[in-house]
Amino acid sequence: MHTHSTRLDPASLRLRSRAGFTLVEIVVVMLLLGIVGAVVIPGFFRSSLLGTTNDTTKPIVQLLKSAQKLAIKSNTPVRVVIDLPTSRYQVTGRDIDTLVASGVLELPVSARMTSDSARVMFKFLPTGDALSDSLLVSSTTGSTLIKVNPWTGAIIARAR
Repeated sequence: MHTHSTRLDPASLRLRSRAGFTLVEIVVVMLLLGIVGAVVIPGFFRSSLLGTTNDTTKPIVQLLKSAQKLAIKSNTPVRVVIDLPTSRYQVTGRDIDTLVASGVLELPVSARMTSDSARVMFKFLPTGDALSDSLLVSSTTGSTLIKVNPWTGAIIARAR
């Protein structure tokens, strides 16, 4: 009768011992997840901070974003002036005399715009930075402060 003997092969032992992950592999994966999280999570907070526009502030924010894009695309400063009592706006190019667009902001009847002066100005530069006043928009749903970050040009609409 022939008996079958089982021999342990060193190569098969190595394969069995490699069935799990080493501590170094786990640490590397955790480090990569930490780096990805550090990059992605602030973006979520920034988008929620910048994205708090509502029906009342949406026309103003859209106007400002359009002017900002135009400044970068045309490589020339673009200025937006909003007359608060009438809700009229003017968008001008390099020269104050170069009218790009004008009109009336369509805000809800209950909306009121206030600032330190009767006219607010937002100036977007081709480099992405901006110079601007701040604008408080109030309605029955609450108040929102609209301003522009001078270094990044980011348009911020923050509920108050």
